[in-house]
Amino acid sequence: MSRLSIRKVADKDREWIKNFIVESWGADFIFDAGKKKFPHKLEGFIVFDGSDKAGLLTYEITENTCEIVTIDSLIQQKGIGTLMIDTLKKEGQKNHWKRIWLITTNDNLNALKFYQKRGFGLVKINRDAVTRTRDTIKPEIPLLGEHNIPIRDEIELDYKIS
Repeated sequence: MSRLSIRKVADKDREWIKNFIVESWGADFIFDAGKKKFPHKLEGFIVFDGSDKAGLLTYEITENTCEIVTIDSLIQQKGIGTLMIDTLKKEGQKNHWKRIWLITTNDNLNALKFYQKRGFGLVKINRDAVTRTRDTIKPEIPLLGEHNIPIRDEIELDYKIS
């Protein structure tokens, strides 16, 4: 039986987050919408399965909007991603955010399915944004992603908080 729990990121978690992001994303920073972001310096949530870390979500608040910067579930199909999104939505209602938004890449079909099933809608496509980032700033971004789909575009999705 799963014993999932979730809590806010604390200062004691910062080093683990930095190492985890390097392992998962290839560097201690990510790029989205042309901006360099350091997830280990952001607010977030960590999910635990018993005493084991099972998920991480980092986010940034700007003018009553919340951007999901990273989200990682270490165990698939256990409700970890849903728990993180539901917790973030509650945080948004409590703090009167207008929306939660994120950027994913065109190859990430699982993410597109996941977010749309949880009420997020497509906002826009930034054609060749990943290609430009790879060519100018972060060459370690792979050329091919899931299902051997070329990684080229950023896709913005959002969830309106009522």
